[in-house]
Amino acid sequence: ACGLGPGQRMLHKTSIGFDPSLLDLFAPWLCGATTVVAQPGEHALSDALVNTLRAQRITHVILVPSQLRAVLELPALADCTDLRYVIAGGEALDTALARALLQRLPGVTLGNFYGPTETTIVSVQHEVGREPADPMPIGHPIAGTHCHVLGPERQLPPAGAEGELFIRL
Repeated sequence: ACGLGPGQRMLHKTSIGFDPSLLDLFAPWLCGATTVVAQPGEHALSDALVNTLRAQRITHVILVPSQLRAVLELPALADCTDLRYVIAGGEALDTALARALLQRLPGVTLGNFYGPTETTIVSVQHEVGREPADPMPIGHPIAGTHCHVLGPERQLPPAGAEGELFIRL
């Protein structure tokens, strides 16, 4: 879903106890890419994180939007010329932040990934276009996943009505 394959390098920076760590640790291995393990605590320091992205020639990284916002403020981000795909997840991705990333790093593709821990790491994904939608969609179900928005009695609500997302694997 994010162009990961041979020659690509994904940064693993998440605690192994947090379910998204499985994505950045094992997905590269399944696709013939390389997993680069960050130094402990590096994920919490924006400067150190950007230095690792540059020095380790990272092509793929997962960032929560609040972390992405902090990283975007650093001038050194412009030196991360190998970066090709940023996965945003764990928090709502707003359109203004998506626009800021795509303007700052025009060669990067941004993916908005969503999945509650109870189902799987990622249930739906949306590849953000050059002109991000407002509001930002959470995306379409990934292969093998079915999603339904249901009302209070677990019935399909009328078009435009609010409901709750039900995910079936």
